[in-house]
Amino acid sequence: MNSSEIARSFEQLWDKKPGAVVLLVLGFVVFIFLVVDAWRHKRRRHKPRR
Repeated sequence: MNSSEIARSFEQLWDKKPGAVVLLVLGFVVFIFLVVDAWRHKRRRHKPRR
């Protein structure tokens, strides 16, 4: 599956239900934000305090 096929199916989904696409993108962004936040907290915790 190449990028143009993904874009085409994405456009079809946008035509049918744009709300689902918005929710999908929002969920994706929130997921990435949570992963990055957790990763940063994990790194901070392992550093020895002086």
